[in-house]
Amino acid sequence: MNEYTYNIVNSNRIKEISTLKNEVFLVLYACGNTLKGNINYDCVGTKDNVLLPDVNLVISNCQALNTRSIILVHNHPYYRRTLSTLFSKYCDSEPSITDIASTRAFGNLAKEQGIDVLDHIIVCPDGSYFSFSQNGLI
Repeated sequence: MNEYTYNIVNSNRIKEISTLKNEVFLVLYACGNTLKGNINYDCVGTKDNVLLPDVNLVISNCQALNTRSIILVHNHPYYRRTLSTLFSKYCDSEPSITDIASTRAFGNLAKEQGIDVLDHIIVCPDGSYFSFSQNGLI
């Protein structure tokens, strides 16, 4: 785990996100040595799905903050996946096919506007996480 991923995953804000019952999405804007995010979540979804924020809004926020780099963060809450896990809480931080495809599409649109998506991190309540960057998906 690199230093910025460690700091993000262990921040109070991201720990709070990891415990929510529904998926939420947060964009972190890299401004010098600090990361800035909205007070509210950029998108709120269901227990197993969340849409990515509007790329034009993210680009507008980047311009307002004078940055060209962002990090995407969302959570995977506990949910029941199979009969064998019916009575236990199970969390999978691995991205879904939809997570991968939508991140690539978002990243391509952002890149056309000069914005770099540095990472997309998925966090779970059990402390596990998945970094697209560390796994070669960005």
